[in-house]
Amino acid sequence: MRDTTVADTDHWPASAVRAVAALSLLGILLSAAAFTAMHIGFGDRFDSVSQTLSELVYVDGGASLIPLSMVTLGFGSLVLLPVLRGTGALDGRVLPVLIGLWGVGLVLCAFFPADLPNAALTFSGWTHRLSACIAFLSLALAGLVMSQRFLDRTIWRPVAIGTRVLAGLTLVQFIVFLLASMPIVTPQLWGAELFADFLVRGFVERTMLGTQVAMLVLWIGRLLYLTQPRRAQATVGGAAAGAETITAAASEFPVKEDVDIPVVLDVATQAEIDEKELETVAAPAPSPAVTSAGSGA
Repeated sequence: MRDTTVADTDHWPASAVRAVAALSLLGILLSAAAFTAMHIGFGDRFDSVSQTLSELVYVDGGASLIPLSMVTLGFGSLVLLPVLRGTGALDGRVLPVLIGLWGVGLVLCAFFPADLPNAALTFSGWTHRLSACIAFLSLALAGLVMSQRFLDRTIWRPVAIGTRVLAGLTLVQFIVFLLASMPIVTPQLWGAELFADFLVRGFVERTMLGTQVAMLVLWIGRLLYLTQPRRAQATVGGAAAGAETITAAASEFPVKEDVDIPVVLDVATQAEIDEKELETVAAPAPSPAVTSAGSGA
């Protein structure tokens, strides 16, 4: 089982991991601030329950805030890729691809605006829908796979359960979002009319995005915790002190090459040996007179 700390990673020093994690968190916070500003400033011009965030691009002021929020969230996620991989969180090839699809998908959504619900589908709108679906699904699957691998890594085990819960919740929200979008996106499909009155795709999209952001913040928080300056210094100092202690002990008590390994005896035999040793120690030493007489004889 892997047991290490981020501070001991050869490729990523603790200071570098901390800086990248802080940069990623800054991008996520900027994105959240842009989304919050839109909901506060444009709240009377759209329905947050039935309309998706992408449709805010057609509201006055939304054409700049929507791309900004998506780009900052996308790049904030992408910069985590190298440090997550360097700390063992993204072993293999599948997980980096899934996280990359999430970040790139958000950036594509920013550059290819969505179409209005009742408008004809354009290339921009088709690209936006496909990129958004791939991004949401990719991060949900990545979280499920990572939660299982976190259990085998000491430094990530504390966030394994939280990652699994958030990823599972995201997957459920994604399915509900697809069902709620059927009457608008794919009205020709069988069963789409069953969800004609299920006008909650805007609300589901917002909660799903919030769940995925919470999962990213959970990983960032773990990286920041593992790379605290005091924690790193204590680890290095403790290792050095331990090495000095072992060296000093070895110099005072050298180990001989030819040493007989004692045999572990049963309790009765060991008690008999101990009793004989005590009798030997308690026996009086012979007097000098007796010793000299014996020698003369």
